Amino acid sequence: MKEKIASRKLWITILGAALTTLNGAIQLVPDETMQWILGLLMTYIGGQSVVDAVEKNSEGKKTGSNG
Repeated sequence: MKEKIASRKLWITILGAALTTLNGAIQLVPDETMQWILGLLMTYIGGQSVVDAVEKNSEGKKTGSNG
């Protein structure tokens, strides 16, 4: 459970949700800017997911497991 709470993907997701909610309530930045910010956050999450998957796959090969 501690790993999940320390996850950067989780915190980036929470940040994106908070920014979306705040921007909807008090219009911090224009909508187009918010779309760019959320796009960057989603790109980061996708990239980190790929890195995590490759890392997990390489750990399996090091231990000799065949799936």
